[in-house]
Amino acid sequence: MNNKILYVRLPCNPIFPIGVVYLADHIHKQFPDAQQQIFDLGTVPPLDYKAALDRCIDQFQPTLLVFSWRDIQIYAPVGGRGGNPLQNAFEFYYASNPLIKLRGALGGLRMVSNYLTELWRNQGLIKRGLQRARRYHPNPQLVVGGGAVSVFYEQLGRTLPQGTIVSVGEGEILLERILNQQDFSDQRCYVVGQTTPRTKMVHEAPSNLEKTACNYDYIAEIWPTFDYYLQEQDFYVGVQTKRGCPHNCCYCIYTVVEGKQVRINPPMKSWRRCSSYTTVGFATSGLRTLSSFRPDGLFRMQSSCCKRFLMPGWRIFTGQPIFGPITSPQNSVI
Repeated sequence: MNNKILYVRLPCNPIFPIGVVYLADHIHKQFPDAQQQIFDLGTVPPLDYKAALDRCIDQFQPTLLVFSWRDIQIYAPVGGRGGNPLQNAFEFYYASNPLIKLRGALGGLRMVSNYLTELWRNQGLIKRGLQRARRYHPNPQLVVGGGAVSVFYEQLGRTLPQGTIVSVGEGEILLERILNQQDFSDQRCYVVGQTTPRTKMVHEAPSNLEKTACNYDYIAEIWPTFDYYLQEQDFYVGVQTKRGCPHNCCYCIYTVVEGKQVRINPPMKSWRRCSSYTTVGFATSGLRTLSSFRPDGLFRMQSSCCKRFLMPGWRIFTGQPIFGPITSPQNSVI
């Protein structure tokens, strides 16, 4: 049976689904004959989620469904998409004006309602997709991964369908094993109803995999709404120059999802990936480090990129002032 892989990015803010793109590109390079399609619910109006998912599955008839779940905790202390819990809490507990206290209480209830509604909606979309795929294949496989899953993988196992493969962190090697029908028990994953997540599984070292430049001609072929992110010429796409972080910041999950070992992508490959974005129409590309440490290899790589490869309009974002005076100013356009 030919492999037909459908990647479904669950609804979230309109952020370019770079993880799904990397995954599809990697699988295409390893399995050129596998049929793939990307379906981004972030580009679909909320009232059309169910109907659009049904149409996509009816047309493609996948044998493997891969759901990417980016957001679960949709609120933040200030400015969260699902509400502002800090503001609501202070108003409810400390406001002397009863009307402001009421506003805080109603805001808190609204935040909880939004949070639970989105949680149940995404779980319903996953179950609906699996049921729809069974119309065309008796035993389609289901993989659920993404940033939210990497954080809440233990809790999600209680509500996802039996047989779901819950993936933590990067999923390239896991999908390779699934497509080759090989054992994947050593990967950071578990199967709902069959296995249980290992203790501190998220802390296990991820696979050492080097990212390469994406074939965006191929991505455009398998992603019908790819042009959605090119319409206004104002989307930025981050290019990671490394994976992993050696720190233990109490507020950050990155160091356990990506691992403590720092794996640096060669400068030429980072440059090629930036070039691939500008070629297909993104306004600018960016080099991202997202860490505050400064190992010699990373510093040399960043310096080399800045000196030799960056083109006008490209942006550097480091998150912390790690660049020395030999490079362009951080967080600025070259």
